[in-house]
Amino acid sequence: MTKQECILQAASAAKDAARAMNTLVGKLDDLAKIINVCDDLKQGNFETVYDLPAAETPQPPAEKQQETDMVDYATLRTICAEVLRSGKKDELRALLMQYGSPKLSKIPEAHYAALYKEVKELHAAT
Repeated sequence: MTKQECILQAASAAKDAARAMNTLVGKLDDLAKIINVCDDLKQGNFETVYDLPAAETPQPPAEKQQETDMVDYATLRTICAEVLRSGKKDELRALLMQYGSPKLSKIPEAHYAALYKEVKELHAAT
């Protein structure tokens, strides 16, 4: 290897070392911020504002969505009975068949919410 090649290789290694040092300095700055937060928390200082990512505020679920998500067999049976009393036996039976059975007791629980929504629409059309 020539003297010039050795100098170029050393310069390249020095650049790589400088990049690594810059990365290390950035990581150490991040660590120092975390240590400061921990020290403040240990001392009971909860009012200091830090440049931390804000937590996302969860959106409250819509009331209508929540209503259909928590459908149990008794609720579904009640609304189906109301539809039957309104004279829509054939429409209800066709709807139940779409979910795999002409009998409500044979419908899988996983389908209760979707079925409830459709039965409620059928009932509203009375």
